Amino acid sequence: MVYIERVRIVTYDILPEDFKDIRSRTGMTQPEFADAIGVTLASVKAYEYGQGIPSYQVLKTICDVADVEFRITKDKTHPLTEKRKS
Repeated sequence: MVYIERVRIVTYDILPEDFKDIRSRTGMTQPEFADAIGVTLASVKAYEYGQGIPSYQVLKTICDVADVEFRITKDKTHPLTEKRKS
C-alpha cells in the first residue's frame, strides 16, 4: 500500500538585517555561525546581504543555534522572533 502525503508549501518573509541581527546576538563571527548552522561562509554572507534565502531546514537550525523561535504568520511578518522567557 502506498500513502501519499500532501505537503503544504510554506513561504516566509525575512530581511537580511534579521540574519545579521540574529548572528550578532549569538556573538559569533560569520565563519563561526556558518559552521554552527552547517552552511558555507558564502551562504551566510548571501543571507546577510539579501542575495539568498536559506532553506526551511537551515532556518530551523538557525533558530536552534540562536535560541529564537520560528513562526509562520498570516500577516507575512518575518518568522524569527526572540523566544519568550518563561
